Amino acid sequence: MRSQITGLRTLVRSPKDHITVPRTQIAGRRCLFTGPRPLIRFPRCQITRPRSLIRLIRCHIRSLRLVIRVRRSSGRALRHQSGPDGPSSLDCGPTATFTASPGTTTAGVASSAEHDLRPSADPNAVLYRAAASDALQFIRMPEAIGELSKVWRACPVCDTERSEPHWAKGGLRIVRCSSCGMLFANPVEARFVTGTFYDQLATPFYLSPDKLESDYAPVRFARELRVFRQHCGGGAVLDVGCSTGAFLHAVQRRFPNEYSVLGTDVAGPALDHAERQGVAVLRENFLEHDFGSQRFQAATFWAVLEHLAEPRRFLAKAASLLEPGGHCFVLVPNMESLAVRLLGPRYRYIMDEHLNCFTAATLKQLVAREPELETVALTSTHFNPAVIWQDRRTTTERVPDAARAQLLKRTTRWKENPFAAPARWIYTGMERCLGRLFLADNLTMVLRRRGLGCCSSTTDGHG
Repeated sequence: MRSQITGLRTLVRSPKDHITVPRTQIAGRRCLFTGPRPLIRFPRCQITRPRSLIRLIRCHIRSLRLVIRVRRSSGRALRHQSGPDGPSSLDCGPTATFTASPGTTTAGVASSAEHDLRPSADPNAVLYRAAASDALQFIRMPEAIGELSKVWRACPVCDTERSEPHWAKGGLRIVRCSSCGMLFANPVEARFVTGTFYDQLATPFYLSPDKLESDYAPVRFARELRVFRQHCGGGAVLDVGCSTGAFLHAVQRRFPNEYSVLGTDVAGPALDHAERQGVAVLRENFLEHDFGSQRFQAATFWAVLEHLAEPRRFLAKAASLLEPGGHCFVLVPNMESLAVRLLGPRYRYIMDEHLNCFTAATLKQLVAREPELETVALTSTHFNPAVIWQDRRTTTERVPDAARAQLLKRTTRWKENPFAAPARWIYTGMERCLGRLFLADNLTMVLRRRGLGCCSSTTDGHG
């Protein structure tokens, strides 16, 4: 399906004439100047003066030069890929790709107000002059165009580029790898890859009163602490994606003087809150930070790997930081859970920022590609029937963050209510049955670094 990148409306003005060059079109799935139509063409317009014709030709030539320069800078042929709604893409490198949906404005400095585009915040944007010599007009083609930029991905498990559509939810496109069956979002917005999205989300969601009250409740990490304590009884702990530091705070509160903790995240306001709670934090990029000789007995990824564009690199980095015999703990949403089977893409945790959708099989394949780690345990945990009840009435729209935080708060209070003990017994039995069938909401995996020695573990009387 052909799509259009609209908005390149150029006005050529002179004291005696006024020519409007209509919007250009970029035909989907056409290489540069190889199809039956040229890449950029200007439909007919009225030419009444020789001077006007000359300026129109100039404008056309400048626009063609623009496309050639973009193609040469990328070092790759122009590629068009279309989804169900026909988004077109302009490949500008091995990872970053410019895209625009039909009707989306991608340039518009010195254009009419209705075709205006917010200027990019990228300081490395390259400005291409694309109008007549007497018109001060530019087309801004940055390496990342803020919210409009898309990143096209290979499979995060096996690096295969072949995939087939699986789900669509709003602007989210979930595809299935043709090789290993991994479900992942493709393409994804650049802000999810760079982490800038989480800085924006920190205050309205992570630091909302309902979310903080729930995260710091004594019952919040009961399951995680039980698994964690079974395999690591003390030592240095690194929490990757620690958010507001609630898990590490719970470790310090329940087991004082047994662990030294360090948390890292990309959300600055969330780290500020963690520091105020007495949790040591690292504000640098986890993949790029040099830890020197520092090693850990445990590294945790609680609900983190689904957010990462390159989860294998994070696991490899964590493995390099573990002592021989140290453990890595992973929790991700389960794409074969009862909720997903009943709701499909209506399930609230199929969301834009979840770039990877794991099943037990694909999670095992991901870990198998890291030779330093071996699987110790894989279980399915957590079950919230209220989510199924609420999401069954929704369409494919995103559940508001405030509604998610409110449900988490109500669920936490129910767990703390002593009068709800009989209902909790029934609920626990249901969760265990679903867990044995791997139909619970999450997958929890325990990994161990290969080598001599081990993290001191306690299996009696803890959790």
